[in-house]
Amino acid sequence: MLTGCVAQSSLSQKPVETTETSKTITVEMKATDRTFKYETLPMNLHKENVKEVLAEAEISFNATDSNVVYHEFQDIVTAKVVEIGVARNYSEKKKMFVMPYSPITIKIDKVMKGSFFKTGETITIFVEGGYLPYREMEKSFVEGDAKAEKTKKILTEIDKDNTYYFENFDGSTFPELNKKYIFHIYQDKYGDHFISGWGLSTQEINDKDTIIKSQKSVTEYFKSIQK
Repeated sequence: MLTGCVAQSSLSQKPVETTETSKTITVEMKATDRTFKYETLPMNLHKENVKEVLAEAEISFNATDSNVVYHEFQDIVTAKVVEIGVARNYSEKKKMFVMPYSPITIKIDKVMKGSFFKTGETITIFVEGGYLPYREMEKSFVEGDAKAEKTKKILTEIDKDNTYYFENFDGSTFPELNKKYIFHIYQDKYGDHFISGWGLSTQEINDKDTIIKSQKSVTEYFKSIQK
C-alpha cells in the first residue's frame, strides 16, 4: 500500500504593508511539503511472521554517554511518530546493499538543537533498522553462503511472501507508531537525514515530556548535557 502524509504548516497568514496603497493586505504563506510517499507496513503484521535480528557494527563514538551523543549530532528533536514504512536494504544513491533503514514520518514537537527541522511541521526522513521483507533480504544473499541457502530451503514460498526480518540496532529503541521520542538525527553525504539507532540516540518520552527510561523531564535532561 502506498501512502503519504501532508505537511502541516505553522505559518498561516501574515500581514504585509504595501507601498502603493499603504494598506495592510493578507498574503497566504505556505510551508514546503517535506514528506514523500512510501510503502507502509501491513496492518496484519503478526509476531509469527517476524524474525528479529540484532544489528552489530563499530561506531566512532560512545552512544551510551548522553553528553557525547548530544555533541555528536547536529539535529535533535522531540517528535511523535505518524507513520513507519517498510525497510529497505539497498541504496539507490550508493548503488549498493546497506544495513536496513526505514522511511518514517514524524511530527516535530520541539527542536532541541539544529536548524533543519521546524516546530510543528510533519516531515518524512529515515530511521536506521526496521522491518525488511524476506524477498528484499534474499536479493542481498551472497552466492555460496550456507546459512542463506538453508533459509531458502526451509521457508515455503508463502512464508517468503509474508516473512519480515526486524533489524534492531544495538538492542536500543526502535520507534513505534503514535509514540513520542527524543530523536538524534544526522545528515549523510548524499543529503538524506537519518534517525540514529544506536544507544541513547532514540529515547521514548511520555505525554508529560518525561523520558520513560530515566524519569527525567526533557528540559532537565538537556540542561544536564549542555554543560
